Amino acid sequence: MAVPLAHAAEPDDRNIQLFFHTDFLVIFFILLYNNIVQAPFGRGAKISAAPAALPYFRFCDKHTTKNPVCLVNIYAFVIKNYDKEVSPMKQAFYEACRDITDSQYLAFDKQNECPYHFHGQVAFLIINKGRYSVTVNGKTEELSEGEIAFADSFDDYSITALRPESLSSLVTVPNRYLDPFKAHKNGRSFSDNFIKNPAAARPFRHLMEIMRVSDPKNSYLFAGLYEALLGLLEQAVPLESTQHTRDRDFMRRVLFFIQEHLTENITLASVAASVGYSENYFSALFHRCFHTNFRTYLGRMRVNFAAYLIKQGTPILSAAMDSGFNSLATFYRVYQREYGTTPSQIAEK
Repeated sequence: MAVPLAHAAEPDDRNIQLFFHTDFLVIFFILLYNNIVQAPFGRGAKISAAPAALPYFRFCDKHTTKNPVCLVNIYAFVIKNYDKEVSPMKQAFYEACRDITDSQYLAFDKQNECPYHFHGQVAFLIINKGRYSVTVNGKTEELSEGEIAFADSFDDYSITALRPESLSSLVTVPNRYLDPFKAHKNGRSFSDNFIKNPAAARPFRHLMEIMRVSDPKNSYLFAGLYEALLGLLEQAVPLESTQHTRDRDFMRRVLFFIQEHLTENITLASVAASVGYSENYFSALFHRCFHTNFRTYLGRMRVNFAAYLIKQGTPILSAAMDSGFNSLATFYRVYQREYGTTPSQIAEK
């Protein structure tokens, strides 16, 4: 059974510009206190941890306070990494709410910024004014007016405005429109994530301008516009098959399978079979690509979904069972490991 997808309301700047969100201030001051007395959770903390977390506070306060599981992801980031030298690409978080709700995100002529994260949806960024620093899969480029960056499904990416007057447009393509796109790629990945050639970028700009002036509730129109955006990609950036792109494709296929079957009895054997590998080879490849074992990662994704359900008012026991956990004890153990707190504490926020 696939994870149910609810269509969330579009972001409303009037409601989400909460630059001093209480929960984040509390965590921030806890971080500062921990750095001073060096007694957090029984361990000493490095002074670089609090500044490293600031982009996550800023991103969530500006963009995701209406998406509860995003807040949970950031709590988890802070709790798990307060005493670490943060390597941005290794600390990219999975924006589960983006895939759970599968809502379209349309932000035109905004100072769009976000920390390192990934999701199943495909994201397009076009620079309208000023300059931006954009990193996708470890490659960083400075982009100026008219230039484009895109992140394919489950690509790690971050966006940073380099000037106060910088403006951009950010669009994500919901997962429900991606099946033909994935089939067409047939295991290949794009050789680059940046489009700087003016002639190649021009059609994307035209399509995004049509989106900007159109009613986002017109699903038939937007289905065509999304298909056109995805279709233009291969014309602008070649598809290729290398070891790196094969690894990225493996990660996408695995994450899509887990996302679709999250509430079912998923095993390493069933996921390995879905991508056509033996269990031993799959296990080794999974660890190389995800830097953890399959069981730990599956628990992480399930507990993310459970946190979302709890924030929506689902009782803790039901949320645990509906997320694929077969015992409450296992659910509490995984929750404590990932978030450093209990489900009841998250439910009260």
